[in-house]
Amino acid sequence: MWEYVLDTDSYVTQVFGTTMTDTQIAIEPDPNSPSISQSGGVWTMRSGYGLTAKIGQVFSAYSGMLAPPADAFTYAQNGYAMFPEFNFKMEDGKYRHLNSTGAGVFEVLQNPEAKNNARLHFTPLWFPDGGYAVQGFATDLWTPSGMLCGFYNSNSVTIKDSAYDDWTVQKKG
Repeated sequence: MWEYVLDTDSYVTQVFGTTMTDTQIAIEPDPNSPSISQSGGVWTMRSGYGLTAKIGQVFSAYSGMLAPPADAFTYAQNGYAMFPEFNFKMEDGKYRHLNSTGAGVFEVLQNPEAKNNARLHFTPLWFPDGGYAVQGFATDLWTPSGMLCGFYNSNSVTIKDSAYDDWTVQKKG
């Protein structure tokens, strides 16, 4: 985008370059889950428990270009999360609309099934061992040149075993 700006006696063209590439979606296990652990910055949890998902938008200028003035754009106005158990599809019932909790920040809705109505998405009990990642979509960031939007992949949480392992008694020997 560009605009003419009066500089002393003449107008000059200022060119702005904007991006949402620093936007990210982060997931973490519910801190109330009985069997979570973290090692080397990687979370491990059992399937069947909840996790948080949060998009934190960073709006910045392209390298070597000016950032537009704050009144020339809006932050993203909508955020969505797609999950591996639904093959990352944006079809009815297979994605989650996220709540805006601040300027360009979106989180999973409060869940009435979670302790204290926490903002959690519960992983399916059947989800296999391995990496669990979420894809986020931020949209409706308006600039004078049009709308910006983007898809973003989260960090991965390792799934190992299931909540059934916390709820059953296993015979030894």
